[in-house]
Amino acid sequence: VFFCKSALFSAMAAATPAPAADVVHQGYLTKAPPLKNPNENTLSKWHPRWFVVRQHSSQVEYWEDERMLVRKGVLDMQKCYRLRPSVECKKYPHLFSLMLPEREWFFAADSAADKTKWIEQLSLLCPNDIIRRDTNISLSEFDTVSCKSDTLRSSISTASLGIKTTFRATDSDGKLAWLHIKYPDLQLLDFSSREVRQYWPINCLRGYGQDGTTFTFEAGRRCPGGEGTYIFELQPDDDLFGALDLVVSASVGDDTSIASSSTGVLSAPPTPAPYKSPAAAAATVTSPTATTTAA
Repeated sequence: VFFCKSALFSAMAAATPAPAADVVHQGYLTKAPPLKNPNENTLSKWHPRWFVVRQHSSQVEYWEDERMLVRKGVLDMQKCYRLRPSVECKKYPHLFSLMLPEREWFFAADSAADKTKWIEQLSLLCPNDIIRRDTNISLSEFDTVSCKSDTLRSSISTASLGIKTTFRATDSDGKLAWLHIKYPDLQLLDFSSREVRQYWPINCLRGYGQDGTTFTFEAGRRCPGGEGTYIFELQPDDDLFGALDLVVSASVGDDTSIASSSTGVLSAPPTPAPYKSPAAAAATVTSPTATTTAA
C-alpha cells in the first residue's frame, strides 16, 4: 500500500475541527523525534501532531490528532530560550525549532505561510528578551514576528569596534569551551562544534569582572537558566572584560546599569544580593549550564 505523505498531511489539516472558545491557534505540525540535527538518519519517526495554543496559558499542548482524545505532551514556553524561525532540512522545507532546557524541538509546517502563523503565536508565549532570529534569515519573511523587548536591538558590529570576540575558556568543571560576544548576548559555545550551548543577554548581567585570567560574571534572574555566578579561566593576555566593556559602552539605548570591574571585584549589583567573590562563588558553581546561587 502506497500513500503520499503530503497528501495525507493536507487531508488531516482539511479536517480541522471548530476551535474551542479558549483556543487561540491550533493545527497540525510534524514533530521530530529527539534529534541534535534534523538531517541525521534515525530509526525514530517524525509524527504529525495536533498542536493547540490556548488563551491565558504559556503552555502548548500537542495531541495525537485533531480529535484530541490522547494528549501526547505539553511544551512550557516560559522555559523557551530561543526560537529559530528557519532550520535547514532536506526533507522538511518549512522547519523551525524551539530550544527548551531538555532539548531542541523541531517542527515542520505544511507551508511557509503556516510556519509564519505558528511563529507569530509561539513568539507571544516566550519570555521577554528571549526571541532570537538567525542572522541569515530574511527579516521581511517574518516581519510580523513579535519581539517583546527592543531595548537592545540596535545593531552593534563587534567587527567595526575592532575587538576580539571569541575567547577560549575553561569552565568550573575543567571543560573547554568558547565564550563569544555576539551582541546582544554573551554566548557559551561548544569547544568542538562551536554550537551555542547557553547564552546570557548582556543587559541581564548583574556584573562582570576579570582578575588576571579569571573571568567572573553574575547572571540575573531574567537570564535563561535563572540567577547564577559563573567563573571561567581564560588564556593569558585575553581581555574578555575589556571587549565586553567596550560593547556595553557602545550599545545604544541600554537602560540597564551593569556593574563591572577589571580587578574581579564588582560594584554592587542592582539587586540586594551581594556579589560573591570568585572563591565563594566556586562553591555554588556546578556547571555553566546549571548554575544557581542560593536564594
